[in-house]
Formats: sequence, structure tokens, C-alpha cells
Amino acid sequence: MWVHGSLWSSNNNHMTTRARISKLAILAAAGAIFFIFAWENVQATRLGYGIEGLRREIKDLENGNNYLEKEIRASLAPESLQAEALKIGLVYPEPDALVLLDDANGDKPTKGWLAKILRLGSSDIGDTGRGVKEAGKVFLASAFNH
Repeated sequence: MWVHGSLWSSNNNHMTTRARISKLAILAAAGAIFFIFAWENVQATRLGYGIEGLRREIKDLENGNNYLEKEIRASLAPESLQAEALKIGLVYPEPDALVLLDDANGDKPTKGWLAKILRLGSSDIGDTGRGVKEAGKVFLASAFNH
């Protein structure tokens, strides 16, 4: 009987060990699943903080860009350009000092205010669409070249 009881009890220990191993495996799997979910949550939180930091940086860069655009507009304003030109010694050119540099018909450049008036009176000027903007280019070209 002792042998029989010993075998039975050995078999019972074997079953208990197997149950313990399976319970331990289930517990380890549950722990691994919990760890994965916790790790995902930590990573999602970390990425969320990173996204917020980038949004803040984008907002700061947009504000800086808006400030610089305002500075550019202010520095390119005619009053500002005139003040800067006077500071560096540029003066308004005399009407005779103006030279028209380009011509749609390939004519030679014309000089002076009378030539400009005669040229504006010709029929081909209406076709080129020149206006105040073109006259401003001529003024700037002559002002900065003297």
C-alpha cells in the first residue's frame, strides 16, 4: 500500500505542479498584457506632451513670422524708403536726369522729362500697360544709380 499510496501521492504532486505551472503561466501572460497596456499609455502620454510642445513651437513661429512680415511692410513703405534714401544721401533726380532704360519697340533710351512726355504720348504705350508702377521703377533706377 505504501507503494500504491506513494504513487498516488506522487501523481497528485505532479498534477499540483502542473496546475501551479499553468496558473503561473496565466499570471505571467496577464502581467505581460498589463505591462503592454501600461507601456502604451505611457508612450501615448509622452507623445501627447511632444505634440503640445510642437503646437506651442508652431504658434511661436507663426507669431514671429507675422511680426517679421509687419516689419517688412513697414520698412518697404514709401515713407520709410524715402527717409532711408535721404539718410544715405540720395536726392530726387532732376527731370532731365531721368533715363528710360527699356523700350517695348527696341528704340534707343530716351532722356529727360520732355522725352518721357513725348514717349508717353505715343500710341504704343497704351499697349504695354505701363503706369505708375513703371514710372516708380524708372525713378528708383535713376535714384540708386547716381
